[in-house]
Amino acid sequence: MKKRWWGVIAAGVVVVGAYGYFKMTAVDATGLPVSVTPVAKGSIENKVMASGMVKAKQEVTLFSPNNGTLLQFTVQEGDNVTANQVIGSIDVTDLSSEIASINAQIASQQAELNRVKSGKEPETIAQQEERVRQEREKVASAQKEYNRTKQLVEAGASPATELDKAKDSLSQAQSSLTMSQSELALNKKGPKSTDIASVQAQINQLNVKKAELTKQSSQSTVVAPFTGTILKVDTKNGQAVTKGTEIITMGDLSKLQVVADINESDVKDIQVGQKALVTGTSMGKEKAEATVTRISPLATKIQKGETTGKTKVNVTLELDQAVSVLKPGFNVDVDIMITNKNNILVVPFQAVVNDPSGSFVWVVEDGMAKKRPVKTGTESDLNVEITSGLNEGDSVISSPSADLMEGMPVMAMEAGVPGAA
Repeated sequence: MKKRWWGVIAAGVVVVGAYGYFKMTAVDATGLPVSVTPVAKGSIENKVMASGMVKAKQEVTLFSPNNGTLLQFTVQEGDNVTANQVIGSIDVTDLSSEIASINAQIASQQAELNRVKSGKEPETIAQQEERVRQEREKVASAQKEYNRTKQLVEAGASPATELDKAKDSLSQAQSSLTMSQSELALNKKGPKSTDIASVQAQINQLNVKKAELTKQSSQSTVVAPFTGTILKVDTKNGQAVTKGTEIITMGDLSKLQVVADINESDVKDIQVGQKALVTGTSMGKEKAEATVTRISPLATKIQKGETTGKTKVNVTLELDQAVSVLKPGFNVDVDIMITNKNNILVVPFQAVVNDPSGSFVWVVEDGMAKKRPVKTGTESDLNVEITSGLNEGDSVISSPSADLMEGMPVMAMEAGVPGAA
C-alpha cells in the first residue's frame, strides 16, 4: 500500500492560497517579489495507510485423532463452546478388537518364552537318557556281531560280503548313539540365549504396537481447547473419518486482530506499540483504535490483481477494545500513526534550503532577505518542524528562488500561516 501523508489533499489548497491571495506589505515596491509565511505553531502527523483483514487472535482447526466414525457431533457454525467441552467422539471399536487380538498374541508368546527359558521337561530328559542307553546296547551288539563275522570270514566259513554288512550295521549304530548323546547333552545344558532373545523381541514388538493403539483409543474424543465460537464445520455426525480429517475450526471472537499488508518501503517506519485507527464499510461511521503487536519477519509477493508482484509485509494489530460489528474475514482500512507532534514551530517544506554547511531559511528583515541557519526535526510532505533558529512570528520566504542573495531588497507577499500537516 503506497504511503500517504496526512494532509496531502490540503497541500493543493495551501499552494493555491499562497499564490492567489498575496497582499502588499509596507516594503520597498522595487524589491524582488517573494511569498512570505509567518512562523507559527502547528502539528505534524505522518501515517501509513493500508488495507487489512480481521482475524480472531486465537484460532485453531481440530482434526480427527483416529480412523473411525464421528459420533455425538452436534455443534454448528456460530455455536459457542467452552474450554474442554467434548465436541464429538470417534468410534474406536475396531481399535479395541485389535488391542484384544494383540493381547492374545502377547500371552501366547509369553508362554513360549517361559517354555524356552525352563528348558526340557524332566520326563523328556529321562526318555532321552533311556534312548542313549538303548543305543549303547545296539552299538555293543553290532560290535559283537562284527567281531564274530570277521572271525568267520578269516576262517573261510563266510564270504567277505558278510563282513561288509556287519561293518555298516556297526557304523549306523555308532552314528545313532552319537546323535542321541548330543541331543541329551544339549537339553541338559538349557535353552540358547538366541532362542530367548528371539521370542522376547516378538513380545516387545507386540507391546509397542499395543501401546500405540491404546494411546489412539484414549484420544477418541474431540475437545475444545479454549472458550470460543465455532467458525466452520467440515464434517457431520455419523461420517467416517480418517486420522487427520478436519473436524471444525473455532476461534475466540472476544479478541480480534487485524492483519494488514504493508508496502515494503513503509515497513521501516512501523514499530511494535504504535497506535492505529481501524475503519471499514462494515463499521459505518464507527472507528476503532488498535495497537501494532507484531511485524512479520518475512515479506511476501502479492499474486492477484493490479498489485501482482509487489512485495508486502504482514503487520498484526490488536484492537484495543471489542467491536461488535467486526467479524473474522471482514476487510478494513488501517491508518498507522508514525508521527504525531503538536504545538511545534513549523514552516513550509519548500522554505528550508539545504547546502553543505547545513539547513537554513530566508527571512525578511527591514525589507531585505536574510539567511537564517536552522535545525529541523520531523518532516511531512507539506511542513517541517523547526527546533532552533526561528521564533514564532518570524517571516520566512516560503518558496525562495535561486536568485536570492544576502541583503537583497524584497517585496513581501503574505502567504498565510502554515497549517497542520
